[in-house]
Amino acid sequence: SAQLTGLNAQKIQKRCSNVGFDWTTLGPVVDKVYEEIDEVMFEARQAVVDQAKLEEEMGDLLFATVNMARHLGTKAELALQKANDKFERRFREVERIVAARGLEMTGVDLETMEEVWQEVKRQEIDL
Repeated sequence: SAQLTGLNAQKIQKRCSNVGFDWTTLGPVVDKVYEEIDEVMFEARQAVVDQAKLEEEMGDLLFATVNMARHLGTKAELALQKANDKFERRFREVERIVAARGLEMTGVDLETMEEVWQEVKRQEIDL
């Protein structure tokens, strides 16, 4: 399952760390995430995108991001689950506000949805 995949990445990284195959400071870890973003974008910008190569680079980016979470003492699985929950809660509120304005989500442009999204975020901050 996808959930176990992130947990497995942390286990692999911890095993490597236990034998010294790991960075000792955060800088190179963050640099690796940026390097992987660049590689994803390089593949995504090709005239003909090689989906297999793009998927490989996305996997490398996700692996590097999980490694950064581990270095920061964060459980990647839990952080992602919380992000999913937050996004879903905010999106439901966007849907509610749009409906309260008498509109259909499918009839609202992205700019309007983004404005409502920002409104929802501000409301959460004000709580």
